[in-house]
Amino acid sequence: MKKSDKIKYQKMTPAQLQKEFEDTQKNLFELKTKHNLEPIKDTSVFKKHKLTISYLMALLSPKQNDTKK
Repeated sequence: MKKSDKIKYQKMTPAQLQKEFEDTQKNLFELKTKHNLEPIKDTSVFKKHKLTISYLMALLSPKQNDTKK
């Protein structure tokens, strides 16, 4: 993940992060389904999406805890 992407995600609101998280999960699911039907040449996209999802989860968890207090 590029540093510019990390900065972009850090500036987002929790609602925007949640939307981005859901979109990335959906894209990963679609890629996996597509890969089952026909092999994808560049399989590094799986790892990139997984890393993005984990980064978004890390950003979301403290922000959700702050709003509950």
